[in-house]
Formats: sequence, C-alpha cells, structure tokens
Amino acid sequence: MIDDAPPLLAIRGNADVLAMPVVAIVGSRNASAAGVKMTERLTRGLCEAGFAIASGLARGIEAAAHRANLATGTLAVLAGGQDRIYPPEHAGLLDHVLRIGLAVTEMPLGWEQEGN
Repeated sequence: MIDDAPPLLAIRGNADVLAMPVVAIVGSRNASAAGVKMTERLTRGLCEAGFAIASGLARGIEAAAHRANLATGTLAVLAGGQDRIYPPEHAGLLDHVLRIGLAVTEMPLGWEQEGN
C-alpha cells in the first residue's frame, strides 16, 4: 500500500491500456543519439512482447519511448494538469499518445509544471 497515494488521478484516452502489463522507462532529458536509439529498440521489443510503456512526457528518453510505442499503447504521466502540457512542444506527441494510449496526472486542471 502506498502511504502517500494521490486521492484522485485524472486520465484521458484509452483506459484499456491499464489492463496491460506496464514497464516504466525514464531517462535523461539531454539524451545522446545512442541513448535515444537504444530506448527505441528496447521499447519496440517490450511492445512486441505485449507491454505498455509508462513514462513522463519530458524531452529526451521519455519522448523517445512514447514515439516508439504509439502503435500498441503508451501511458504518458503528466507533470501538470490535463490542460497544461509540459513541455508545450510535446502537445502533438500527446495527441498521438491519446489515439491508442492515455495520459494520467494527479494534478488538477489549470496546474502548471514549473519549467526546468
């Protein structure tokens, strides 16, 4: 049991992804080309084995993991509210994620992630 679990999670997208086994992928925002390539290969292999990928929507490794898994289901964990996408340039990526996957956040609408 998680002692400090959020009282509410807001999801948007295809909730069927939650029934899949999930692997989380996180990594550097300033990823090297080799790191991105390895992430894409690892992610595709996990997807072929039936796993969904959970990751933030951050630049670098996390965005690469989502891009490599758009066909089978991916879970984007948002830093802000569902209406405040961070980083803003990933709004298009989130649109692709929502076609088959979902976005989840514990933050209320209007909540903005502090930039970093």
